[in-house]
Order: sequence, then structure tokens, then C-alpha cells
Amino acid sequence: MSNLTTETRPERLKMVDQVLNITNDKKSKNKSLATRQTITKATPTNAKAIARKFTGAMARKYDVFISFRGKDIREGFLSHLFDALQRKQINTFLDENLRKGEEIPPTLLETIEDSYVSIVVFSQNYADSPWCLDELVKILECKETLGQVVLPIFYHVYPTDVQNLTGNFGEAFAFAEHREELKGYLDKVDKWLHALTEISNLSGWDSRNIKSECKLVEKIANDVSEKLRHASSSDSYNDNLVGIDSRVKKVESLLCIESTNDKRAIGIWGMGGIGKTTIAGEVFSRIMAKFDGHYFVDNVREEMRKQRPIVLRDKIIHQLLGDKNLYINTPKLHAFIRRRLKNKKVVIVFDDVDDPNHLKLLAGECALYHNGSRIIVTSRDRHVHKNVCPEDYIYEVEKLNYDEDLCLFSLYAFKQNHPKKGYVNISKKVIAYAQGIPLALRILGSTLYDKEIEEWESELEKLKDIPDMNIQAVLKISYDGLERHEKSIFLDIACLLKEELKDRVERILEGCDFFPRRAISHLIDKSLVTDSNGRMGMHDLLQQMGKDIIYEESKQLGERSRLWKYKDICHVLTTNAVTENVEGILLDVSGNGYLELSSIAFTKMCNLRFLKLFDASYSRQGQVLLPSGLEFLPEELRYLYWERYPLKSLPLNFCPKNLVELHMPRSNLIQLWNRDKALGNLKYLDLSYSFELTRVPDLSSVSNLEVLYLDECRSLIEILSSIGKLKCLKEVTLNDCKKLHSIPQSICNLKSLTDLDISYCLNVNGLPENIGDLELLKLPCLEELHASNCTSLESASTSFLFQEHEDEEEEKYLDFRNCINLDKGVYEKVMEDVLETHLLKHKVVKLFIAGDEVPQTMRYKNQSGSSLSFILDRPHLIGLSFCAVFDPKNCPGDDMADIICKAQFIDKSGDNSKNFDFYLMILKVGLSYSEHVFLWNELFNMEDSFVEASFQFCIHKVSFKPTYHEDFDYEAIIKCGVHPVFRDDCLCRDKKRSRNQEDEEDEPSPQRLKQEQNPSHTQDKS
Repeated sequence: MSNLTTETRPERLKMVDQVLNITNDKKSKNKSLATRQTITKATPTNAKAIARKFTGAMARKYDVFISFRGKDIREGFLSHLFDALQRKQINTFLDENLRKGEEIPPTLLETIEDSYVSIVVFSQNYADSPWCLDELVKILECKETLGQVVLPIFYHVYPTDVQNLTGNFGEAFAFAEHREELKGYLDKVDKWLHALTEISNLSGWDSRNIKSECKLVEKIANDVSEKLRHASSSDSYNDNLVGIDSRVKKVESLLCIESTNDKRAIGIWGMGGIGKTTIAGEVFSRIMAKFDGHYFVDNVREEMRKQRPIVLRDKIIHQLLGDKNLYINTPKLHAFIRRRLKNKKVVIVFDDVDDPNHLKLLAGECALYHNGSRIIVTSRDRHVHKNVCPEDYIYEVEKLNYDEDLCLFSLYAFKQNHPKKGYVNISKKVIAYAQGIPLALRILGSTLYDKEIEEWESELEKLKDIPDMNIQAVLKISYDGLERHEKSIFLDIACLLKEELKDRVERILEGCDFFPRRAISHLIDKSLVTDSNGRMGMHDLLQQMGKDIIYEESKQLGERSRLWKYKDICHVLTTNAVTENVEGILLDVSGNGYLELSSIAFTKMCNLRFLKLFDASYSRQGQVLLPSGLEFLPEELRYLYWERYPLKSLPLNFCPKNLVELHMPRSNLIQLWNRDKALGNLKYLDLSYSFELTRVPDLSSVSNLEVLYLDECRSLIEILSSIGKLKCLKEVTLNDCKKLHSIPQSICNLKSLTDLDISYCLNVNGLPENIGDLELLKLPCLEELHASNCTSLESASTSFLFQEHEDEEEEKYLDFRNCINLDKGVYEKVMEDVLETHLLKHKVVKLFIAGDEVPQTMRYKNQSGSSLSFILDRPHLIGLSFCAVFDPKNCPGDDMADIICKAQFIDKSGDNSKNFDFYLMILKVGLSYSEHVFLWNELFNMEDSFVEASFQFCIHKVSFKPTYHEDFDYEAIIKCGVHPVFRDDCLCRDKKRSRNQEDEEDEPSPQRLKQEQNPSHTQDKS
């Protein structure tokens, strides 16, 4: 709206003259001001508003500012409106002071700036107050510069009177206008006119349309709540809440506030500093307007320690009911209070809860409230959430991604959303350290703000050993809440066992009497450790916190409970500065040359539970030497891992009764010790790559042994028959034991054996005849048999394939790769056995065997190509068996590869089809000596009615040299076959009889199918 002059408003001035009886002489005095222009002064508050717009708004002090004419509405409408807003818990500024003087104080102007919403109550005498009109100008300014929401209310005045300055409202304005003109402040009048015109034309409320004042103020309060919800959500970016929207949406989807027929509690879970409170606060601010009552209970864990629960509970109820005078102060809520709460649809956030019982004490149960109520709980402990809501109502907060990391860090470090020139690479190092934790990014960004790059580098170097105190203080809260043995387990994982297999960690800690299964579950629930693909992990900042706790145990290295730094371990072991406090040593010798220890280096460590000396890089550029031998190893050892152990045996006086795992890979051992030892707790024995090892001790006393690794023990001649007594043994690996001549018959007695690997055992010429006796055993049974490169192998039994098994999803893998001397009859029987197991619905078996023939009983074959097709003569296809004969001469090289069978099924009309790719991973096919057969199957339920099927086999090769590329080779497959399995082909396991006692009149399915073969259906498409 352009500024009005005296020439453009003669009617307005005439009205003023009539009302005030002003003479034309007075009027002409001000005519020289007719062409004036309005100039907006850069007042302090105005400059602050403009700066705020461009630098990002901070959270504002008030939700609502009310501009009103006191003498019109103070005692009536205004008090009702204020109460309605208070009941909605809307923080409202109301100027209770009687306004004296004509100049509005600067503090009041700042208050307007510091509000999200301004309510302007246009009443009959509003416009005769310069104070009100100045407020109005400020409100319009905040609307235009800060995006403030403005809501006009026309109370007992016509909106058109305000917009056109007519009627009583116009007369009131005329008085105020004339006073300012007499003072020569016509520019102020123009601002008033502009503000009145702009704001009165906004959408608002007309009191004449709602007769009940009670309903009117309630509707206004609801409208304000909704506007506040949108106003606060729009501040997310300005408040540096990077990535908040996607996370808020996930929480809102769990809340499902549109559903008003239920009550619901949801959890927000994650480690300290990841943003749980921030997300909960943002969700709360966005949805609170939709509820009758709302309350954010901040830091429940601390508040419950500071004050009695009943005091905090009453404060919550007062706020929810909007009744500050309500007196409760009783452990049990009165029925009257319960009835009032039951009528309220509420949203409550309980932030940082560490005990689910606290919610009961703080009126945090959904049952207390009306349908549609929502309760949000944030906690570091997943167990708390499990006590409050179902698993699928728990939201695990994700770490920030790379882009979010960089943006958030930059906002604090550079006051912009990207790094300054020259700081990009070092900023990436900082965010790599923080690993997506907002708290760390904010603290580090603030610390490094306005610092030179040299100071950044110094800070990063310091952080490697000395963590930031502010970050650690937040993270350590979770650790402090642990029980004593849980703290020990956390420190073991942080300092010694991170990235180890979870099963291994549990085995070792069970041996330490730590009850690890429950404890580790609790640590995972508290976001202190993670289980990622079966390995124990934790955030690097939490690991650093754990190590810092060890640093604080003592200034003396030898008095600390756990050691992992090379220089620290070297110092204590070479100077004999160790004490009985040491419980664990993790020494990576890679790249550090030779470390010579004395024969008594471990003598003082009577409480040593964990000792691992290893070369992480496999560089062979580091090793621990014992030039004077080794006299002592602690009896308390549960885990001993010594890579490249330099001696021929372990100390004679070593008592390994507590050992749970013993790893001596690449050692110089000839034998473990000179006489048998009691090893009742040993579960894992790994002597792999010990080239000089000639014998394994009598294992009959190692009753709990589960894993035996003897890979590439090239001097090993025999395995004692006592191995058959190990009823817990699951895995036996004898890969590349070149001097081993036989596998003891007693191995057939192993009730728990699931994996046997005799690959590259060149002198083993047969498997035990009774290995099929494994079929008499119950779950688990043999699942994998590795006999690749056993070039002397002549016989093998696969009768174990037909044993009864409780696992309906069992899968088996048989590897006879490069077993080129396997008897032809054995070769054919192995393939027929595998094919027959395919007819059992739950038998998935994969075979890799040297040979060049498709099984005779396979229904459809192509003897000279890689493709075939046939008619599906029956419905209900439930599976397919595939056979591919591969010639390595057509596929040289050692690239990674797998076999693909591309299948197409066509319906009767010929118009509809389905395509499938069936894979079999075979690794490096180029290492095969001769033709090989791949036989595997896939199970499915083909509901569609198809009448024709076609298949194309090929080798899919992947190479990473010099860059990643892949190829499809069709010529490498020289023969192929497919055997469809229909529902009525499936052998009924309940009726299956012993294979050796089958009735001759009831032919086995492969024989029947052999008779049904129709060669006319087989077509060569190669």
C-alpha cells in the first residue's frame, strides 16, 4: 500500500475536522507535508530482527503476544482468552501494566519479536491508542521480516469498519491521527494506516459470528495451537536440526495420531548423544496442538533423583488438567482425579527414562487417559521400551549420514552449511571421528569454530588419546548404570574383543563366570554394544570412553587391568613392571619388528584371563620371540591366541584347565606339550598352518571341544581314534594335511558333526565306510562335506543324505572338486543320491564333483549344449533340479564365477511368461583340473499354470582386475539337464522306508521318471 497524502484522502481529513472542529488554518499548516515519504528507521530492535532473519532464528521466548485496548476488554474477553490459551499450555505474554505515556518501551517491542504468534484484538477504542497502533506497526514488521503469524480478532466491531476506517472505529482512529499531525509526526500516521490496512485484511475471527464467548475463545485457542505447530516445525533448519524431518516422520508414523480409537505408547531408542530428546521435542511441538493436554517431562532419570516422584507426578497432572490449584499429594490418585484424566486426550513425552517403573509413578500409563492419547518415551535402554510398548513401536534413531554430518558440523564450525575453502579434508576427518553422532558434531564444531587449521590438526591428534570431556560425560551415563560384571564385560569388548564373533565372546566370558548372554543382551539394549552380523561392535566414541576408564585406573601402566597399546605392552613386559591387576593383553605386532621377552615375562600376571599376540596385517614383519624359552603361563587364562609361537611346545608346567579357546596358528609347535593335560573347558582348538606339527594330543579328555582346526598342518600323519569320543565336536577342518593317510573310523561316532573338510588331503584315498552311520544321529547332522583336491580319493559314501532330520529347511553342500580318481561307480551313485534327495521337498543339496556326465535319471538332458526346453505335462511344479557340465578349457583364468540358469515359463496362450535366474556359486572355476558336474536344486511353489519351459545355462564371471567387470560364457557349459519336481512326485517322508529294503514292485521315483523320459521333448538350442 502506497503512503497516503493529504491530497489522496480529503474525505478522511474532512471527517477529522468535523469531529474535532479543527479550522482550515490549522489544516493548512501541515499542507507542506503533503508529499512526504515514510522512512523506516534502523532501530536496535529492527536491526536485530533483520539479523535474525538471515542468521537463523533461535527458539522464541513466547508462543503468543496479545495486542489489546485494556479499557475495552481487560476484565472480560481478554481474561477468558488468556485462560483458554493457558489451558492449551500456550505460553502467552499479557501486558498487565496500565500503559502510561505515549511511547512504547523497547522491552515491549522485543517481546513482540520474541513471540511466534501475535493476536490483535480490534475493539471499539483500539485505534484511539497510539500505544496499540505502535504495537500494530511492530507486529506487521515481525510478520514481514520474521514470518511471525498474525491473527486478528474483530471484537464487537465490523471488520469493514477496521479495514475502511469507518464507524466508531474510524472515529477513534481520527483522534489519534489528528494528535500526531499536530505534533508533526505524519510519517507515523502513515505507518499506522498501512499496518491497520494490512492486518485487518488477514484471515481472523469475528465475534459476531459466534454468540457464545466461551466457544469463541476455545476455537481461537485451537486455531492458535495449530498455527504454533506449523510455526515451530518451520524453525527446524534455523535451529540447526539437520536431518530432523525424516526422523520425525518415522516417529509420527508410529504414533498414528489420526487413529483416535486407541491409546498408544511408543519408544525412541539410541545411544547417548544421538538425538533422542531433540527428535521427541520436535515431534511434541508439531503435534501438541491436537491434544487437550500436553507435557514434556525433561530428564526423568535426573529428576527422579532430585525430587520425590509424587511431586513430579502432581506437577504433570496440574499441567494436563490446567489446574494449578489442584492439591493431590497422595500416593494413589483420587477417583475424581482419575475421572478428569480419563476425559483428557493427552500427549506426554517422558525423556531419558532408565527405569520402566518410573512411568507408573509419574502417571505415565496409557490407561489413565482418553482414547487418542499418546505417550512418547526416550531411553538409552531398549529394555525400558519393551516394558512400555510392543517391539514394533520402538524407533531406533539412525546415525546421521555423511551429508547430514558435514552440514551439521559446518553449521557449528563455520556458521554455514558447508566447510570453508581449505577446510574440506580436515572436516571429513572430524566427522569420521564423530561417526554420525549429533552431540559430538555440535561440540567439536563449536570447539573448532574460528580456529586456524593448525589448531584443528592439533585437536584431532589430541582426540586420539584424550577424548572430549563433554562428549564423554554424556556417554558415560549409560556405563555408570551397569552392574559390576556388566562393566567388566563392556570393558573387555571395548579394549579386547571388539569385532570378535559374538559366539566366541560369549564362550570366553562364560569361562570367566560372567553370565555373558544376559549381560550382552542388556548392553545391546542400552546401546552400548552392537551385534552386527554375529560380531560384537560398538561406536568408536564408546570404545574410546571404555579405554579412557582403563586409563583412569592408574598412572602406572602395569597396574591397569587391560593393555592394548604396543608401546605400553612392550614397556611392562620388557621391564617386568606388570602386576596382578592385568587381566587382558591385546598385542598387534604387525610392522613392529621382533619383540624379545624373557622366560618369566608373564610370571606376575596371575589374574591374566585374555592373551592375544597377533599380526593383523599378515605382514610377517612382527613377532614375539622367546630366546630363553617360556617358563610360565597363568592358570587363569581363558583365551590364548599366539600367532607364530616360536617354541616347539607350551610350558610343561602350564595348567590349561580354564582355557576355553586355544589358537596357535603359524606356530613352530611340534606338539602342544610333552604329556596330556586336563582340558575340560576347551571348546576351540586351532593349530592351523603349524607346518612342523606331527601329532595332536589325545583328545579324549577334551569332552567339550566343538571346533578343531588343523588346516595345512603338513607334517601331521594321523588323527588319533580318540577323536570319536568328542560328542560335542561340530567342525573338523583338515584342509591340505598332505601327509595324512586316513580318517579314523571313529569319526562316524561324532553325534554333533556338521562340517568336515578334507580338501587337498592328497593321500587320503577314502572316507570311512560307515560315515553313513551319521544318519542314525539326531539334529544337528553333517551339513557340509569338503573333499576338494583329494586326488587320491577313490571312495565316498553319501548315505547320510537320507537320514531323518528335524530341520525342515536343511541345506547340504558336497564338494568333490578335482577328486579325479573317484571310482566311476561311486561317482554315479553320489549323483543319483543327490538327485533323489531333490525329490524330497525339504532336501536342498548342492554337489560339485569331477565328471562329465549328466545323471542318467535326470528327466530332460542336452548332451551337447547349454540350453534345452520341454513341455510341462503336469500342474503344481514345486521345484527344479539343475545339472551343468563344465569344461575348464573353455573358461581359463581364476576369476570369481557362478553358474546361472536363466529360465522362462510360458502359459497356454503363449502371451504370458515369467522369467527367473537360478544361481549356484562356484568361486574360481579356472582352478579345476578337468570337466566337472554341478548339480543343485531350487524349491518354490509355482501357482501359475504354465505349459512350456526353456532353460539357458552359462558361467557368470566377475573380475576386479584392473577394474570391476563381468562376463557371461555360454560355451563353457558343454552338457546340461533339468529335472522338474511336481507335488505328486515328492516322496512322503512319513511313508519312506529304508533305501535298502524298498519293495521291488514300488520303484523309486528316479527309476519311474527314467521310464517316463520322452526324448522328443529335448531340443538342442546351443
